[in-house]
Amino acid sequence: MIRVHGYLGQSSQALRDEAATANLVVGGRRHLDALEVPEERRIVLGALSTAVPKIVEAGDDARIVVIASGDPGLFGIVRRLRAAGLDLEVVPEPSSVAAAFAAAGLPWDDAEVVSVHGRDLAPGLAVCRAWGKVAVMTGPDQGIRELAAGLADLGRTYWLCERLGETDQRVRRLTGAEALELDDIAQPNVVLVLDPALIGSVGWRLGAPRPEAPLPQVDDEAARIFCRLLPRLGDTLWVRGGTGRQVGELARHNGAAVVDLDEFSTPPGTPTWAIDEGVLS
Repeated sequence: MIRVHGYLGQSSQALRDEAATANLVVGGRRHLDALEVPEERRIVLGALSTAVPKIVEAGDDARIVVIASGDPGLFGIVRRLRAAGLDLEVVPEPSSVAAAFAAAGLPWDDAEVVSVHGRDLAPGLAVCRAWGKVAVMTGPDQGIRELAAGLADLGRTYWLCERLGETDQRVRRLTGAEALELDDIAQPNVVLVLDPALIGSVGWRLGAPRPEAPLPQVDDEAARIFCRLLPRLGDTLWVRGGTGRQVGELARHNGAAVVDLDEFSTPPGTPTWAIDEGVLS
């Protein structure tokens, strides 16, 4: 039996009882230390590629407890264990995303959630460009400073939510310039990236597909290029000129981030795609 428990700052009595009698307890070192799991019964989570085979090798009769932060089904270990063909029971705690928005005093039913922990930063930046309310689950060297640098031209507001649920939890609201200067960032943390112009409005999502919003009127060449690319949420499209802007309007409708190169004397970053008067490069 494998039971996956969420953990956000403190352990439940059920988790403590199960960890005390399980054959194996899998989790981060801080989780295992807090539960006083002896060395012979613990698997410290680092790379999942080493932990999953040990869980599989334990056999069907073993009682295994897996501990993950917050909701293990949200960018968590549940996906990897299910991909390995394992049957699970999941006991979630509030996700770190829910805790972050609660700490900031903001609703989040209209937010996008992305993870850049151990992943490429570029799609996360694209989502933050396309949407006005995004929670980013970060990782070392993929955190608030990198987000602020990649979004410096947008004037976003940042909430840095550190060590959520722990006794030393800290939540800070920052400008982009302040975020770039930070040198005391605690792990783990979640970053909320917000468009301040949309605070208090209905519908934070920039460029979100809306059933009531009509498709932009474009010429055949723009439609052809859009169908070739099919940009969507997580993609970045760089455009220039009349045809490029038409493609950009379709891309925004589809949830992609769009950067108009004509607005920059020195274009930021490196284009994913560039459309210059209908020529794709």
